[in-house]
Amino acid sequence: MCIRDSFGCVAVLEADTAYLHINPIPEPIILSSLDASCPPLVTTVSNGTRADHSGQCTWDYGNGLISNRCEAQELTYTEAGTYTLRLTVRTPQGCEDSTKKEVMVHPFPIADFKVDGKPTIIESDIKVRDQSSLAVSHYYTTTFGKETDDAEPRFQLPYQDTGTYYITQVVETQFGCMDTITKRVFVQ
Repeated sequence: MCIRDSFGCVAVLEADTAYLHINPIPEPIILSSLDASCPPLVTTVSNGTRADHSGQCTWDYGNGLISNRCEAQELTYTEAGTYTLRLTVRTPQGCEDSTKKEVMVHPFPIADFKVDGKPTIIESDIKVRDQSSLAVSHYYTTTFGKETDDAEPRFQLPYQDTGTYYITQVVETQFGCMDTITKRVFVQ
C-alpha cells in the first residue's frame, strides 16, 4: 500500500508490516548576502535547508527567472521594487515545502533645481528652487566657492564679473541612494 499525505510525502506499507515510517517535511531557509540596496542590488542567495532534507530545489527570483539549482547563486536586480524570492525544497522521499523572502531595491532620487531670475553683475543674488524628487537631503556646491545643505539656498556672487558659473546639487534618499545634477548660470 502507498500513502501520500497533504505535504506530498510518500510511504509504502508492505502487507505483513505494521510499521509506518513518516518522512520529515523539509524546512526551507533562504540565505541572502544583501536584502535591500540602491540599484543595482547584487546579492548571493543560497539554500540554507538542512542537507538531509534537500534533494531538489526550485527557485523563483521574483523577477521572472526560475532555477532548479540548489547551490548558491549571484543575482542582480537593476530596477527599483520589491522582489519576492521563493524557494521550494523537495526531499529524496518526496516531501515538499517552500518559503519566501523579500528583497527591496530602493529607487534613486531625481536631482533637479531651478535658478530664479537672471542674475546680473548689479543684481548678483542667485535664488535656487529645489525641484528634486524623493530626496530627504540636499547639498549644493558652486564654481564661485559657495557650499550649503539648505534645500533652497540663496547665493551671492562674491565678485562683480559676467560669465558662466556652475551650481551642482547632490540629493540623497533616506536609504542612501544619490543623484547629482549640475546647471549653468549665466551672469550678464
